[in-house]
Amino acid sequence: VVLFTFRLLSFTRGLEEWGPLVRMIAKILWEIRFFGCVVAVLMGGFWLAFAIALQMPPTLGLALYLVGAGFYGEFGDFVDPELDVWRPREDSRVAVFLQIFLVIVGVLVLNLLIAIMNSVYERVRTSAVAEMLHEKALLILAIERLWLPLWVRARGRDG
Repeated sequence: VVLFTFRLLSFTRGLEEWGPLVRMIAKILWEIRFFGCVVAVLMGGFWLAFAIALQMPPTLGLALYLVGAGFYGEFGDFVDPELDVWRPREDSRVAVFLQIFLVIVGVLVLNLLIAIMNSVYERVRTSAVAEMLHEKALLILAIERLWLPLWVRARGRDG
């Protein structure tokens, strides 16, 4: 159903009103692939730095704990107690360090994402008419490739 929805949206690229928006969404999804790599490197580096600050090995439990703390903004009990995970009550300086990191990285990453989206929007806007005509031609070609042979075969049998 999801793939059908995306395929259905691809047919709107030739429309004057919807086309630029659909192309912008597709290009943003393409452009943020490197953004995801940057975020993954940042999180991996912070995971290792946090493990060094705590003087403990960088385990999967610690990584899950940091991700959960980043998503939920709390140092809670969502991590399996069997995993050897640091609790913030043990060292409040490290907890403050974690919160400062989460705020700074959150702001930087959000600004980077907004800059990527703005750049893509400007590129789509400058060539919107030409891209709309190109997409419309591609849609007509795709429809003719699908339906024209069927129509010719059907007409050939009748006449």
